[in-house]
Amino acid sequence: MHQFPTPVLMPTPPQPTPEIGGWVQDRVLGSGGFGTVTLWRHKESSETVALKKTRQELNPKNRERWKLEVDIMKRLKHDHVVTAMDVPDPLKPSIDHLPFLAMEFCSGGDLRKVLSRPENYCGMKEIDVRNVVRHVASGVEYLHSKRIIHRDLKPENIVLQEEEGGEVVYKLIDLGYAKDLDQGSVCSSFVGTLQYLAPELFASQRYTRTVDYWSFGTLVFECITGSRPFLPNRNPVQWHLEVKRRKQDTHIRAYEERTGEIKLASDIPAPHHLCQPLVERFESWLQLMLRWEPQGRGGGGNNRATCFELLDSILDLKIVHVLDMHTGQLYSYPVEEDETVESLMIRLALETQMPVEHQELMFSTGMSPDPNGKVSQCWEEPGKDDNFVFLFNKNFIDESKFVFKPLPEVVKVMIAEPHTLQPYPERKKSYGLSYHYCRQTADNYNQLFKGSRASMLNLLRLQNTMTKLVKEISSSFCTYKGQAAHFMASLECDMEKYAEQSTTGITSEKMFRSWRETQKEVEAVTTVHQDEVLKHESASTALQTKLVQPQRSPLARRRQIEELDDIAKQALTLFNELRQTPREDRMHYRDSQKMVRVVLSCVTKRDVLVKDIYTHLMKLIELRKEVKELLPKIQRTLKDIEESRKKLTAFQRKRQQDLWTLLKVVLQKVPGNSPDPGGVDNRTTPPPRSLSSSTSSVSSVYLEKTCEESMVTRNENQDVRGRFSEMFSSIMNLESDSFTNTQSLDWSFLQDAMEVRHDRDSTKESVEESL
Repeated sequence: MHQFPTPVLMPTPPQPTPEIGGWVQDRVLGSGGFGTVTLWRHKESSETVALKKTRQELNPKNRERWKLEVDIMKRLKHDHVVTAMDVPDPLKPSIDHLPFLAMEFCSGGDLRKVLSRPENYCGMKEIDVRNVVRHVASGVEYLHSKRIIHRDLKPENIVLQEEEGGEVVYKLIDLGYAKDLDQGSVCSSFVGTLQYLAPELFASQRYTRTVDYWSFGTLVFECITGSRPFLPNRNPVQWHLEVKRRKQDTHIRAYEERTGEIKLASDIPAPHHLCQPLVERFESWLQLMLRWEPQGRGGGGNNRATCFELLDSILDLKIVHVLDMHTGQLYSYPVEEDETVESLMIRLALETQMPVEHQELMFSTGMSPDPNGKVSQCWEEPGKDDNFVFLFNKNFIDESKFVFKPLPEVVKVMIAEPHTLQPYPERKKSYGLSYHYCRQTADNYNQLFKGSRASMLNLLRLQNTMTKLVKEISSSFCTYKGQAAHFMASLECDMEKYAEQSTTGITSEKMFRSWRETQKEVEAVTTVHQDEVLKHESASTALQTKLVQPQRSPLARRRQIEELDDIAKQALTLFNELRQTPREDRMHYRDSQKMVRVVLSCVTKRDVLVKDIYTHLMKLIELRKEVKELLPKIQRTLKDIEESRKKLTAFQRKRQQDLWTLLKVVLQKVPGNSPDPGGVDNRTTPPPRSLSSSTSSVSSVYLEKTCEESMVTRNENQDVRGRFSEMFSSIMNLESDSFTNTQSLDWSFLQDAMEVRHDRDSTKESVEESL
């Protein structure tokens, strides 16, 4: 048989990129019944423009609709409506061609692309829902203020613009179906995408702007849950007929049971990512937006529709999220600006049965809010997805209290019957919910890990405080000990000098007893402080050693989170493989054994990790209790040392006053010594103001008795007076420096003077009275 050579397939040469006047066509962004939208980029400036061109062969009605869209877009200017631009001169159409529409390029794609991501299978995250709803509501209200109905609100007609700083802005596009309201604000043309179409539009009835409310409500429900509200797997004709017969004003969804029975409900179904306060408020709002009859839809309103006012109150809600580390439950509370943290703790006590005095709130940084401060400490501006506050019991943590998230019913059925062959739609639902469960489990454990880390950081803060206090009491005690040693040395010297000159008759048993008592007290206090400081240093060192182990624990790192993340990625891979199944293969039935193994692996790993993290948390709580018990003891010791230092200063001052009094009385007993060398009669001169009351009294009486004798013998004792002046100056210097050693003073002149003349008994009595 003759064999022909195998033909060689030549690669198709790349098509040249269109270029006009420096503008290069980048790519096609989309196409529809009217025409195509392409992205053009300037070669030099990198400026971009999205250029929408319509087909030239449109019928007269559609040509008018196209011209109306261009005209409307050029009149609009709003942050959440795509901005129309001037068509660059090189790209302008010929005179006989329909006009082009140039628009800003939104690089983030459309909302349908976002909703189609696997992570949004059960709805978008709370922060993303807030942003979408706020931005779309703003754009719709703006159009209505310009007397324009969009009439085709759907995820494909909402695009994302990524601003500087990572902020995402959602904008309305495609006003091809938009219509200016006439004088009666009523229209009757049939337009829009059927799945999001209001009932009156679907039935070709007369309508108003409330058709946008229905479409908006349908879109919001899909953002929250990941699917449309009314029998999303059925075509519009089927679900319209089914829902119309049975829907009440409060119903916001219709779903089909496994038995085939259709039910209607007034709630937002789980799973989703919204906290309970938002769920409750959005349910009420959706009941307003998804009313079958247009009368009353949106709530009416004179100047502004009620639905927009209600939406503002929902989106502006300040919510504090508190994760109970004992149960794993998340509590979310709407709060007011003037509310205190203590009032939040009271609300927690009612719901968790944990008394306020046992509660300990922590931020992820390990710091705790001020209970007497405003609750705004616990609330962050929307924009952060994990503004959690962690709730601990100060005394213990109990693993048995932890509440595991239940498996979705569909996933339970899949696990119970892993070999059962299922059609593609059922497997897609069970796979999507399985991935969501694995992802949520990893995220929930991540929050537990953050709470554990907050507890660790809090403990490290306490440890740092404890270390500083221990250093502070050691330093304070060293200072005190040095001052006490100096004081004791000075006191011992004074007592020795006192004993040496006591034979002269200058004695005071009261003063000497006081000195001995002071000596014993200072020695005892120093010993007590030393024992306390050593005990605290030892306890601190022991705690420092205990604190090393939790910091080295594997639970102080992120490895465990990565293990659950890996399992969630496995579930994602299986889900994506299923979604990418060719259309012709979707007719075959398949089992779900692979996904069942992944889900069971997730549950097993979760149980082990939760047990480990609670064991870790228990150790942290016990260590925190030990540190908190030690801290007040250290603080009390520090306060005692400071008080002892003050008392030591008072002892020193008292001792100096005793010495000063002793010297003064002795000098007054020296014949010829007079406070007034100028010869003034001292009987009429008041005692000096600087003397103590007791010393002043003794001096005054003695001076009256010895004034004449002192006048006679003044010259004889001039030397004694001079030496006393020097001594008095030294004593005054002692008062300015409380811990100067008095050993340097020369006391011999007193003995010399007293050997000359004094009366031993009278001097002793005078000293005792003065002291």
